Order: sequence, then structure tokens, then C-alpha cells
Amino acid sequence: MKPEEITIPYERCNKQGKIFAIANRLGYDLEGYVERYLGSELATSGKDDDYSYYQIASPSYSLDLIEDEELLTEKPTDGKYSNGEAYWIGFFYKYLGLALETRGEAILKKIPFSRMHELYEKLGALPKEIAGKQLLEMFTEEQTP
Repeated sequence: MKPEEITIPYERCNKQGKIFAIANRLGYDLEGYVERYLGSELATSGKDDDYSYYQIASPSYSLDLIEDEELLTEKPTDGKYSNGEAYWIGFFYKYLGLALETRGEAILKKIPFSRMHELYEKLGALPKEIAGKQLLEMFTEEQTP
């Protein structure tokens, strides 16, 4: 299947990006959080569009109460990533997971966190629709023998 034939619901990707950025802002080690999240039952069962899955990170937060502007406003974290980086990495994992019909830890095995961060550095400034398609094209090329 060619990347341009895939229709990705960006709102679903945005939710995962928000989760990663909030977890980053709360001081989680983002790489460790990504492993924890993608290995969770909610991520592997495909129920990760339900806001309740944020309980993995903090029972005191609800995505319903967080605006995009607040989410991407930088606040002190204990991690080395910005909220914007965390958001895009979450978005990219969700995008690839949907495009490749892969859930949970399987997507982390296909593309490790360090590689996803490198891709963020190349694509994170682009509009989502373009970044997602380019991400999928780059990933597909890398996987082609």
C-alpha cells in the first residue's frame, strides 16, 4: 500500500501526542514512559482513544481539562525533552501504529525511541499531514531490503 493511499485520523494521533507531552511535563523519563505506555494493556488492546488510559501516568489529570495551548506551553520537567518533542513523538508513534496496523510494543520494536526522536528532529516542524506522510515514507524505505 502506498503511503498516500492511507487516510490517518489525525485527532486520534493528537490524543496520544497530548498524553506523551503531559507525561513529560509531569517529570517522567519520556523514553521509559513510552515503553511503559506502549506495553500497557490499554495500548495493546486498541482502547487507547479512551481518555481513561491516562490513568497510567497520573490519576489526577484529565485530557478533557487541558487545552492545546496549555499543553505546548513549556514548563519545567525533569526530563531532557520539551513538551513539543514529547507531543510529536507520541503523534508519530500513533501515526505509524495506525498506518501499519500495529499496536503496543510492536511499534516500539519496529522503530525504537532513539530513532523516533531522530525522525522528530527532521520532521517535527512540518504540518502534521505532511510530517506523517513523510514519516511513513522514510520508515517504509528503511524497511525495504
